[in-house]
Order: sequence, then C-alpha cells, then structure tokens
Amino acid sequence: MEDSLVVSTGTLEALAGGDTIVAITSRNAVTLNDEVELVAEDGPPGDLVALVVAVQPAASMADAGGDAVLLRVFKGNDPVVSDEAFAAMRAEVEAEWR
Repeated sequence: MEDSLVVSTGTLEALAGGDTIVAITSRNAVTLNDEVELVAEDGPPGDLVALVVAVQPAASMADAGGDAVLLRVFKGNDPVVSDEAFAAMRAEVEAEWR
C-alpha cells in the first residue's frame, strides 16, 4: 500500500469539494483497496484520506498515460460526499469505463 497519492492542486480541490471522485495517477501508483493520504503536488499533506475503489488504465478514456483511479474520499472520519451521491457518481464513471 502506498502511504500517499500526489495529485495536482486542482484535482485535490475537486476531490475535497466532492466535484469528482477520479484522479489520474502514474501507472501502478496504487492498487485496489489501498488507503492513501491525498497530497497536492505543490503543497503539504492535508487532512484528506481516500480508499481506492477502482483502477482503470487512463489511456482507455483519455489521451493520458497512467491510471484513472476511482476514490472514496474522507475528511477525518466523514466522507466528502454522501453514500447516495457517491453511488451515483461511481455508477456514472464506471458506465463510461465500459
């Protein structure tokens, strides 16, 4: 398990705000069920933790190398988005991956 996952500041803000549940990572940076601290590439560690719930090669959905990682994000012990909102977002993302 990786201890942290470094993402762009914009991605971190989107994950923290519940605007997205997907991050693009380097290939094999994380694996399914990893629990990672989310860190902005140009900043100190924050207070966000994520559980990796799906991994897909990013090339299958965009002109990006690496992996697209679906994350369940938590701030402290609380999820950033509700269970219902996460389920809907996850279903939408996974439909696009098919």
